[in-house]
Amino acid sequence: MDLKNPWTEIPDEPDFVLPQDEPYVRSYNALCTPGASLWVNLKHTPEPRHGPVDAPVYILLANPSYSPDEPDGPRSGADRQRALASIRDDSTPHLGIASANPWWRTTLGQLIKRVGTQKAARGICSVEFFPYPSRKFGHGHIRLPSQRYTFSLVEKAANEGRTIIVTRTAQEWFGAVPELARRLGHTVFRGKNVQRTFITRGNLPEGVFDGICEAISANG
Repeated sequence: MDLKNPWTEIPDEPDFVLPQDEPYVRSYNALCTPGASLWVNLKHTPEPRHGPVDAPVYILLANPSYSPDEPDGPRSGADRQRALASIRDDSTPHLGIASANPWWRTTLGQLIKRVGTQKAARGICSVEFFPYPSRKFGHGHIRLPSQRYTFSLVEKAANEGRTIIVTRTAQEWFGAVPELARRLGHTVFRGKNVQRTFITRGNLPEGVFDGICEAISANG
């Protein structure tokens, strides 16, 4: 069963947290020192996913980070609104790719050079295990109501045979979506270096990089 996107309910202004997630996040933060590496910063917009949910390629990550130089969120209100619009709409092209975000440009540079920015932005859906930003990931034990939607997206993608690259937190992802482990080595793959998220020919099993480039090029 397809679940309704809960991120349509995200507030327009900080604190950026869904009402159903708020008790869990605030209880967790009560045990953290503000600004510490695992503290959840609600001044920055969450990133449960970016990219269209019907993309042929999914990239699974841990959780978004944020710059310590901007502890109170992006200085640009326009950037904030673009980020909110992206997570509210399941069909929006991948914002990180389309906006030439430096992190995504580095992570996907080889792929973007091969297929082009527009094709990459429409052909990739990136999904974060934990949607709210912190400087480091340490939230695998938390279960938020909104994660039901996240995990259902990934399960559907796996069942439909889309190519899924698990870059980080594989144990957490496989525990939350068992279908991933069943398809490992077939349509689900892990990077060779689990400490690096680069989607490159050298960091993926043989043939996988070319396969995802072909799927993205043929998409739409």
